[in-house]
Amino acid sequence: MMDLTHTEQRTQLAESVRAFTGRERPPAAVRELQASGTGFEAGRWKQVRELGWTEIAVPEEHGGLGGGFLDLAVVLEELGRAAVSLPLAATVAYGIVPLLWAGQTPARAAYLAGLVSGETIACPAELEPDGRAVWPAAPAPAPAAGDGWALSGVKTLVPFAEVADLLMVTARLDGPGEAIVALPTGRDGVRTRRLRLPIGDPVYRVELDGVR
Repeated sequence: MMDLTHTEQRTQLAESVRAFTGRERPPAAVRELQASGTGFEAGRWKQVRELGWTEIAVPEEHGGLGGGFLDLAVVLEELGRAAVSLPLAATVAYGIVPLLWAGQTPARAAYLAGLVSGETIACPAELEPDGRAVWPAAPAPAPAAGDGWALSGVKTLVPFAEVADLLMVTARLDGPGEAIVALPTGRDGVRTRRLRLPIGDPVYRVELDGVR
């Protein structure tokens, strides 16, 4: 059961995040940053990593601070209050959490430490152009290719895809069935295209063409 108790420690955490964000930015400045190439300030992301906020909800045995998701929620609420755009929620909720739940897998061994430290940025690639969250059963699941699979399809509204190191792709695989695939963005066959929305974190259309 999640601990929803409002503690003095969480009050202090919220105050520390407010001190970090400083004054709220005017809307024009927020829109300008969100429309930039990355959608966030690299310097602020480095500071967030140094403050341990990527680690805050991760158990100590995995290199984290051993806090809970409510602690992370406090951080995200205060960042949102000041309209600070960062890939924190995407990296923790869609990168770290699935790998923790997956157990002892090669993907966890390869990527978890980098995600916890914030050196690796992850983003969810789950929404199909027709609104589904996994690729449809027809014409066929992603076929096996050697010791893995070959992924082809389109995901849309993928946040921070241009700067992410890891796509957490929902897919239907031949054999295992529905899965979340930790896919490095540098693989051959991965293409991204920015979708221009009036406001909000940068989002992309991601096309996968036989990606191993």
